[in-house]
Amino acid sequence: MLENTVVFGLVALCAAYSLWAFLPVALKRSTATVLVNSGLPLGIFAARVNKLIAQDTGCGSGCGSCSSSSAPVEKPVVWHYKK
Repeated sequence: MLENTVVFGLVALCAAYSLWAFLPVALKRSTATVLVNSGLPLGIFAARVNKLIAQDTGCGSGCGSCSSSSAPVEKPVVWHYKK
C-alpha cells in the first residue's frame, strides 16, 4: 500500500512538471499569478515564480527575441551530395 502511494506521488509530480515545462509562457505567468495570490506557501519555488511574473517578454513566447532591433540574416541553403 505504501509503495503504491509513493509511486502515485512520483508519477503525479512528474506529470505536473512535464505539464509546466510544455505550457506557453503566458499560461505559466497567469498560473504563477494565481498561485501567488492564493496564499499557498511556495517555499523554494517562490523566487522562480516571482521571476516569472516579473518577466516582460513582449508577445509572451519567452524567446526574448523582441528586444533585438536587427532583421534576421538570410543564409543560403547549401546542398551536400554524397558521392
